[in-house]
Amino acid sequence: MKSNFLFYGLLTFCVFGATVTQPQPVSTNESERLLTACSTLSVTPADTTALQVLLDYSRSTSSIPQLKSRAMAAFTLAALVQGDTNLFVRAQNSHASNFPNDRDLVSIRLESCFVPCKTCRGYGRVDQTCMACTGTRKCSICGGDGRVLDKNMQGHRDNSMACTQCRGTGICPVCAAIPFCTACGGDGRLLDKKLHGGPDNSIPCKQCGGTGVNPAARKGTDRFQKLCPACKGQRYFCTPPVTVLNDYRTILSEIRQILQDEAAIAMQIRQAKSEPVLEVRIRLLSQLLEKLHKRPEAGDLERLLLRDQQALDELKREQTAKTSQREQLLTTLRGLKTSDNPKAAVITLRDYLAVNQDSPDRIEVQAILNECLGKLEKQRKREKQLCWFGGILIVLFGLSCVHINYFKYTLLPSYTSAAKRTRTPNAEPLTDPLTLTTQESKARAQTNTPRPPSVDAGGDSR
Repeated sequence: MKSNFLFYGLLTFCVFGATVTQPQPVSTNESERLLTACSTLSVTPADTTALQVLLDYSRSTSSIPQLKSRAMAAFTLAALVQGDTNLFVRAQNSHASNFPNDRDLVSIRLESCFVPCKTCRGYGRVDQTCMACTGTRKCSICGGDGRVLDKNMQGHRDNSMACTQCRGTGICPVCAAIPFCTACGGDGRLLDKKLHGGPDNSIPCKQCGGTGVNPAARKGTDRFQKLCPACKGQRYFCTPPVTVLNDYRTILSEIRQILQDEAAIAMQIRQAKSEPVLEVRIRLLSQLLEKLHKRPEAGDLERLLLRDQQALDELKREQTAKTSQREQLLTTLRGLKTSDNPKAAVITLRDYLAVNQDSPDRIEVQAILNECLGKLEKQRKREKQLCWFGGILIVLFGLSCVHINYFKYTLLPSYTSAAKRTRTPNAEPLTDPLTLTTQESKARAQTNTPRPPSVDAGGDSR
């Protein structure tokens, strides 16, 4: 009895305490225990440990309302399956008051679960052969005469007296002699402790059916009543229909399915949060937010989505700036095609390719580099040709100089020899002007020395 009071108190605390707090997402440990308990109860509906898990989950502050309602409904039906009608009524009332939208989960009424006892046919008592009269209905003292001998009246004509056991009726007082009901004293009603203090604190007597007459005397039978050994006087058995067990297992299956869906949603959220690609993560978060907009996780998903969208906008702005910068740089590199200095252009292009190995414009820049290398190669060939041409010109010029000097100084008559042939006797000897000093040159200028006759002028000294 004490354990029942504790159990009812714990049930009331968990139900009313759980409705005060705001529900949060279910934790992994609670969901695993609840899933294990549902699997156990599907096989063993009355497992106390698994039922305790349902009870603990229904009072948890981190429970999902949908799961909490079904856990409470499963616990209520389990109480009915076990035959604990008092616990069933209390749990059903608590579930209906805390989850009014889920009344259909426990729609069965307790009255529909009672069936009459087959032994007593719903009467609560069964007939039993009287052990005093062995079924003869005669008083065992007087043998049914109603009178017995009186020892004090021996010798008298009337030496008998009324039987004190049957009061002169001769009927067995144990099974049929008492005309009134021995349970209620002939009133037909009994006091009910539950209704103590009320205007009508009595209920009809179950033994006499509220008539106040001894059932054995009323039926005129030689048998008296005793409590039914099958139902123990309760007259009915609590036998839930098959649909109760089916509903119980259906609710357990729904709980397992909801837990699996919750695990799948949690996995999707973790995958969306850990997605490295920003555009894909935004798409996954948008899909989850659309599907879970009424769940507690929606706020967190909305904040993550807003943050990622801002990061994506910033990334797009950076990419736009980089694209503009890259286009400007590419335009500059394209201008190197017409550069007058292909060597410097080649150096610039090679430096760009070495620094930007992953550039999307690498192929185009490489084509520009190849074109500049071609121009540089042509320029080098042209310079080489010019060098060869200049060298040839120098050689020819040198040869021409040698040839002229050869003809002038070797083959043609020199001026000195001609002067010797035309020299006059009185003439002064010729002096090489290159050997004269400054003073000698001035002296020759002052003396006005006559020039020698030129051979080319046609003079003949001979």
